[in-house]
Formats: sequence, structure tokens, C-alpha cells
Amino acid sequence: MKPTAKKEIIFGAKRAGVTYLFEFDSSADLSHTRAAAKQLGLSLAEFMRRKWIASAPRLPKPKKVFGDSDQKSSRLKIEISDCDDFTRQCLERQAAYRGQSLQEYMHDCVLCQLLADEDASIFKPETEQVILQSWDTGTYRGCHVDRGAPNPPPSNFVYRSRPAQSWKLVKCGERTHAFARTRISRGRS
Repeated sequence: MKPTAKKEIIFGAKRAGVTYLFEFDSSADLSHTRAAAKQLGLSLAEFMRRKWIASAPRLPKPKKVFGDSDQKSSRLKIEISDCDDFTRQCLERQAAYRGQSLQEYMHDCVLCQLLADEDASIFKPETEQVILQSWDTGTYRGCHVDRGAPNPPPSNFVYRSRPAQSWKLVKCGERTHAFARTRISRGRS
């Protein structure tokens, strides 16, 4: 079997001597996140800092998002109009395990998913339209702190040495760099 190469994008957002590194699965994911940042009037580096770094100002949220109290007071009726036997069997066994009727189980599933989606959503402030979900914004991979950085992150942050020489440096703005590397994954073909 021949190993397959998977291209990942490592984006570094530098601020005050600290480069925060974020990994994207593809350049398409990076482009999608960059477009969302632009809709919010932010650079990609500022967007990533606000999304992932606790000390940064938060990204805007609408006045009201679906929350726990809404889940309890929600009026939602779900009926199955068509369902294959296997899916029905799976739904019924999960409902039985929880001691619920099929309708109660599906009601809880839908509202739990809505609660999770609302919590993970990044909204355009003017329209309250969802422009991105948190799981589409890359993964924090650590940071590199320059000597003499005025406010380094706490010691519980993952620190990285400088990016490896095999990473390709791509200029993305005066203070922002993107690093690309290739990872070999040994999967079955």
C-alpha cells in the first residue's frame, strides 16, 4: 500500500509576540473561515483570536439564541410520516432505553441538536444569520511565544517551538502568516 499525502493548512495569527497556530483540514475550510471573518469586518487573524483566545473580545451573538429554558418551554410536535423498518427499530430502542415514547425521544433529539447548533453558531450581527459553525473554524494547535513578549499566555497553553522547516511560509498580511505542511497518513486504499 502506498501512503497518501494529506495537505493541511496551519494558520498563524501573531499578536504582541505570540503566534497562535490553527490547523485547517483544507484550503477550502480556510477560505470559508476567511469569508466569514470578512462578513464580520475582521481580518482572519482577529477572527481566530476572538473565536479561540479567552482574553480576546468575543464574537457577536444575537440578542436571543435558543437556550436551556427554551428547550423546556418549546412547543414542537414531531410525527413520523414515512420511516424504514431499521430506522424505526433504532429510534424505538433508544426511546425505550430512555423510558420515553418515540415522539418524546425525537423531540428531545431535535431540540438538543438545535441547542448545540445555536451554541456553535457564528452570526452576522445585522441579520442574525448563521455564517459559520465553530467546528468549521479550524483547530487550535498551540502557540509560539517570542522572547520578551509583553503578555505571554498562561503556562497551561500548549507551547510550540518555531514551525518546522518543512512547513512552507505564506505571507497573508503584515502580522499574519500561514504555514502549510504535508502529513503522511497510512490508510487503506
